[in-house]
Amino acid sequence: MNEQHGASHSHHTHHFRHRRGFLHDLEKLGDEHLVRKAPLQIPHKWKAIIAKLLPILVLVVAIVSVPGIVAWALFVLGFAGHGMMGYGGVYNSYRAAAYPIVLIQLAITIAITVFYFKAFNLLRAKKYLGWVYVFYGGLLGLVVNLIDGGIVWALVWFLISMYLLFQAKELYH
Repeated sequence: MNEQHGASHSHHTHHFRHRRGFLHDLEKLGDEHLVRKAPLQIPHKWKAIIAKLLPILVLVVAIVSVPGIVAWALFVLGFAGHGMMGYGGVYNSYRAAAYPIVLIQLAITIAITVFYFKAFNLLRAKKYLGWVYVFYGGLLGLVVNLIDGGIVWALVWFLISMYLLFQAKELYH
């Protein structure tokens, strides 16, 4: 990106480039609305706490995701079923209908988990690329939650988490 990020980010130049223009545009949109135009600015000391806790939170989420990924992979491969999706005839028809959705959710959840594992050490070192990985994970998390059908919860959780992430962004170089 190699560009200045507004008044609060003017002293940071980022050398990472998003591979897709729309990701860059989404990040700029987040900077605009969750930082520059945000009605509430988080105090610097709270941003520092967020930056200190973020690597731990990301690692915990990544580790906790692994058993779920294994369980869903077993379902997709046909080794698990009744306990996860229901019983009897309802199960069989649901499984056929749910398979593509579960496959998509599984792929996205694996990607999120990989991003979070990759982000851990980078976040501890306050590297911008670690912040980017969490941003990508958050975007993908929104997709998974929307697929699950919890639209209101998905949007509320996404906005809160992105607000906190973007508010702390200035601490990453």
